[in-house]
Amino acid sequence: MSGVLERAVFNGGLARSMPASEQPPLRPGLVTVFYPGFGASRAQAAKYVGEEGVTVLERQSPADPEAPQPIVEETGLNGVSEEAKRVSTVAAIAAARTGNRVLYRATRPGAPRLLHNVFPLPEVPELHRGFSPWPHHWITMLASNASLNILGIQGAPTQHLAISGIDLAGVHDQRECVDSIRKACMRIEEQYQLALRSDPNARRKKLVLFGTSRGAATIFSAALTLDADLASYVALVIVEAPFDSVESVLRASSWTPRLQLTLLSKLTQYQGEHHATPDRVVAAIGTSCIRCPFAFITSERDRRVPSHLTDRLMALLRQHHPAVPVRHLHLQHSHHSAMSLNHAEDRAAYLRFLNRLYDECEEATQCTAA
Repeated sequence: MSGVLERAVFNGGLARSMPASEQPPLRPGLVTVFYPGFGASRAQAAKYVGEEGVTVLERQSPADPEAPQPIVEETGLNGVSEEAKRVSTVAAIAAARTGNRVLYRATRPGAPRLLHNVFPLPEVPELHRGFSPWPHHWITMLASNASLNILGIQGAPTQHLAISGIDLAGVHDQRECVDSIRKACMRIEEQYQLALRSDPNARRKKLVLFGTSRGAATIFSAALTLDADLASYVALVIVEAPFDSVESVLRASSWTPRLQLTLLSKLTQYQGEHHATPDRVVAAIGTSCIRCPFAFITSERDRRVPSHLTDRLMALLRQHHPAVPVRHLHLQHSHHSAMSLNHAEDRAAYLRFLNRLYDECEEATQCTAA
């Protein structure tokens, strides 16, 4: 969220909206698990999915043992394609099967289709919907609404950030992410077994993991810790502006890194030198079960997570896990929070890069794991 506000007015403005006729076709054989950046909601995925939008679920209340009936509301689909309507309907059905109510559906008109079939998941745990009486929550609510408006994301409710719940890609974020991956794998397997009943040649859908900034660091670490069963479903890991450690991000992008690290240690779940940051995770794991490509996206103009921090992470991955293929796209014009939107040339390069990777995924007969 802070990355958005520091670039409230992008140099050169946002790239023009991408008409549906220019979008790459939806790939029905892929399912994507998305993890958002720091302070951002899952609505952030809307800037990567074309006109389909993203469905976000309510978190199940542990005090209520009965799964609530899903709410399938009018989602503002007038004027979009039948394909987009079908995706929204499938998402609502998926929500019904998990027992979670649909919290909202977010869209970003004219966004490029970089991701396909984002799996509906509950909102991240540190965000809470609605008004709060606490003044420090008002600031986060204003910042959240401002960032959504700047990026043109529609449909997300007002939410405030519970500072004590911030984990910054640590153990709690990684557990939440692995749980999301497990749910997606269960759904993929369920659909595959049903398909086999009518078509013995049916192919199992492949899972793509995508995260941006804090979400990228979380996805990176979570993917490396997957067991062999879950890793066998994952065909591609895409991380946009992942950082190697919280400390290095603040040293590179903040005027007061020591003060911010102190505040994070006292007010959030950040654990200082004991925090499970990606650089520590990648070195601590003996042998990862995952063998699919890791695709890294960086930008020359990213001031929040400078590309040299991601370069360090790629070097560590190659050093400790040489069996994992590494791919890299370095953009030239886009800022941290709008790499999919900020510049037409970068957007085109982003689309070409991911479509080549998706082609490789779909041509592979199966996902591989150790």
